[in-house]
Amino acid sequence: MFPSSNAPLRTPKILLVLILVFGCGGLTGVALSRLQTAQASTATKLNASWKKMTMDRMRRELQLTPVQAESIEQALDDFTMFYQSLQAQMDDVRSHGKDRIQGVLNADQRKKFEQMVTELKQTR
Repeated sequence: MFPSSNAPLRTPKILLVLILVFGCGGLTGVALSRLQTAQASTATKLNASWKKMTMDRMRRELQLTPVQAESIEQALDDFTMFYQSLQAQMDDVRSHGKDRIQGVLNADQRKKFEQMVTELKQTR
């Protein structure tokens, strides 16, 4: 199909393109992973800061005993875990609903719908 004189020139180009595509994909994956880790770390730090401030104030103003403080701290930890679980469930529900809506729309409508979703996120 191809002249044999071009075959050696085409193979390195194809390999180079494949290497570049997979390399870019790998770098993108690493970058997104680090971003997600940084966001999770920030959320953890904020939660720890909020918890410490709350506990300090409650100890001071309510004059908690050590046993009470420990029980309340456990309750705050449980509440935080419960809230995070609910948040993850809500994210799943939103994603499922969005997918169902997009399945009904044509290509032009999907573009407009994405703009609407983006505007809604910016409003929040």
